[in-house]
Amino acid sequence: MFGFGRVPLAISARCYHARVHSLAKDNCRFVCDKDPDGLVVRTLDNQEFLTDNGVQTLSHACANLLHDLGKLEQGGVRSLRLSPQACDTVDVARTFRDVLDGREDAEAGSRHLQQIYPNIPLANGFLHGAPGFSFVMPEQAAE
Repeated sequence: MFGFGRVPLAISARCYHARVHSLAKDNCRFVCDKDPDGLVVRTLDNQEFLTDNGVQTLSHACANLLHDLGKLEQGGVRSLRLSPQACDTVDVARTFRDVLDGREDAEAGSRHLQQIYPNIPLANGFLHGAPGFSFVMPEQAAE
């Protein structure tokens, strides 16, 4: 189960990083390393919507399922994917472990994730049938 990171949504035959830098996909010189967190895609209203990273289209919001760990475990989930982002991934893993082991509650863990990875919205809407970019607190979730 995808527990943390920008959610992969699509793969393209075209590399948007190469195109933005006027390079051919087959001779891109790995230009994507200039944007380790990808290129933000904005709506016509200038809202951050998606992220392009090479040939991948990702969510702009970062998945955070810390508040949902109990329900996921009850549902049989035994492992989480913590996708590396442009932040301290070891600290992210430690935060998830601390919440799973009861050393920290989900709210404190989420605040810590926001400090580790500032200026990126955290989301879990896709898990709750809400818009994927939204964050649904457990008390708001439909049973």
